[in-house]
Amino acid sequence: MSTQLDILNWRYATKKFEPSAIIPTDEWADLEEAFRLCPSSLGLQLWKFIVVSDKELREQLSTASFGQTQVRDASHYVVLCARRDVDDQDITDYINLQREIRGISEEAAAAASAKYANYSFFWKDEADAKAYLESQIHLASGFLAHTAASMSIDSCFIGGIIPAEYDRILNLEESRYHAVLGMAFGYRSAEDTHAQDPKVRYPASRVIEHR
Repeated sequence: MSTQLDILNWRYATKKFEPSAIIPTDEWADLEEAFRLCPSSLGLQLWKFIVVSDKELREQLSTASFGQTQVRDASHYVVLCARRDVDDQDITDYINLQREIRGISEEAAAAASAKYANYSFFWKDEADAKAYLESQIHLASGFLAHTAASMSIDSCFIGGIIPAEYDRILNLEESRYHAVLGMAFGYRSAEDTHAQDPKVRYPASRVIEHR
């Protein structure tokens, strides 16, 4: 694949993975680094990505995904979890990380703290916080799907899940995180006829407006 458009045209929501096709360890390590490098609102990275390798857990998660086989058959399965809340310590931790990595001054750290305070309306209300934090997961998922495709690795978003069951299976119920979305990664099966289907997209004139 030579161009970004080639990658986008090659990628599709893989319906059937080849269970015997395993992503090489070094390539998976690169993809995990992409997880770490995902963009997030204000850079806060209020999420956790759980790579589920245990076969029994994946069977249970497949059941909690209405029997979707990608959960079980893909080379790797990842559960993308959002934080349940945001607090002042999250801001302090991130500013301290900036100080450690970028060596920002006390004055710059104070200015950053004030900036984040101005954005706190995103998470002060419980409903707003839930919407804000879960939106971060969807931001990351698109980034990861494209990154995987650029590596010739197939993926599929598994949005049809029972979140409460995922939380129970993964022991997240008492944690600060909750399951939002699953992503299966691997290689398409030769039997997956969806790989040959033309993309169904509206013309640019319908979805893009210039003003």
